[in-house]
Amino acid sequence: MDDAGGTQISVEALYLLKRLGLTTRRTLQAILWTSEEVGLVGVADYVKRHDSELGNFSAVFESDSGAFYATGLDFAGTEEAGCIVYEILKLLAPWGLNEYEKFNRVSSDITMLQDKGVPGVSLRHNNDNYFWYHHTEADVLTVLDTDELDRCLAVWAASSYVLANLQDPLPR
Repeated sequence: MDDAGGTQISVEALYLLKRLGLTTRRTLQAILWTSEEVGLVGVADYVKRHDSELGNFSAVFESDSGAFYATGLDFAGTEEAGCIVYEILKLLAPWGLNEYEKFNRVSSDITMLQDKGVPGVSLRHNNDNYFWYHHTEADVLTVLDTDELDRCLAVWAASSYVLANLQDPLPR
C-alpha cells in the first residue's frame, strides 16, 4: 500500500500509454528508489549519478502515500509552471480530478531533485486512512480499492502524458 500504490500507478501509467499507442515528445520513465526512511539513499545516489541530466527533466512525479481516492495533484515549482499544471488539471475536471495546491516542496523522495530546480508533482488524494496501514503487517496492495487505484492511474497517466507533450518543458 505505502510503496506499492505509487509503484503500481507509475509503472501502469507507462504501460497504459504504450498499450494505447500514445507517444510523447519527451521521455517518460518510472524510477523506483529505496531507503527513503534511512536517509533518502536511493534518490541521493540517483541525483549524484544523473546530476548532469536533470536540466532535461520537465518534472518529477512521486506517489508515496498510498493510492486512495484521487482528487488532483499537488505541485512545487514556479508560478508559471504551476499555472500550466493547473490548466492541465482542468482537462480532468469532468471526473473530479482537478484539485490543485501549490507547495514549496512535495513528497520527500523527490526533494533533492526539487532542490536542483526540477518541478515536483505529487498525487492529491483522500488518504485519511493511510496511517491505519503504513508500515504495519496490513501495509499491502490488497487494502487498496481498485476503483480508487484506477482514479490515481487516470490522473497520473493523463497529466504525465500532457506534460511530456508540451512544446517546451515546464518553466523553472
